[in-house]
Amino acid sequence: MIMLSVQRKKHTVWQSVARTGVLLLLAATGILPFPADAAETSLKKASLMPLWSPQAQFAGYYVALDKGIYVRNGIDLTILTGGPGHSSAQALRSGKADFAVLWLSTALQQYSGGNRVVNPKKRS
Repeated sequence: MIMLSVQRKKHTVWQSVARTGVLLLLAATGILPFPADAAETSLKKASLMPLWSPQAQFAGYYVALDKGIYVRNGIDLTILTGGPGHSSAQALRSGKADFAVLWLSTALQQYSGGNRVVNPKKRS
């Protein structure tokens, strides 16, 4: 599985996508730095839809949310409900989710269909 986001046309959105994606990934692995001034800045809203309902493979996202890691880094994250009847690919396409966890085959299918998805983990 990979986490993807729709690439928006605005330059500032790409910067937010890259920063938020890196922070989400670092939070999931537990190696996120905590800048002292992050709490003093305004929070940027972001939403994530996991591939499925809450379970162990998504624990990093929920633990980081519970421990306030996103807030300490300037992100007001909402984790949306995934699972049956809740397509993370559709939520990403429609703009309901800023980030989504997808299978690689689904991501490639979305990209081939003209949806500009990016992998925040990949650096150019």
